[in-house]
Amino acid sequence: MLRMWSGLCLALTAAALLTLPGRADAAEYPLDTVSGLLASCAYDDSDDDDDVEVEYQFGTCIGYIKGVGNIASMLAESQGRTLEFCVEDDDSDNEKLRDVVVDALENWQGDPDANPAPIVLMAVAHRFPCPADPGPPLD
Repeated sequence: MLRMWSGLCLALTAAALLTLPGRADAAEYPLDTVSGLLASCAYDDSDDDDDVEVEYQFGTCIGYIKGVGNIASMLAESQGRTLEFCVEDDDSDNEKLRDVVVDALENWQGDPDANPAPIVLMAVAHRFPCPADPGPPLD
């Protein structure tokens, strides 16, 4: 019962944190919808001289993606399971992560107001599978 309660509390806290705006204009791209997350992750900086805004949108996108992954990992671990994706925690993977998620969101055929978290998890799991466990060495 305690494990279920802690998982529920973690999920509710995460949901609240992922939808809180960090800036006054954050409501422009609500992260709780496919279309909002796509707008943040695919932010067009080609004619934007504001490097701060570009970095903010990139950071918001990566923060959402990694937050969803971390929450899913914690929930799985609390249930004695492991997740089937492996992402290195370095800057080179951040752009790959964003590109994978943008591609999945752009190809989403469903409701643009849907929760993007499951789409993010499926895209990351498909693109970043963990290496197969080779098992014990053969003698």
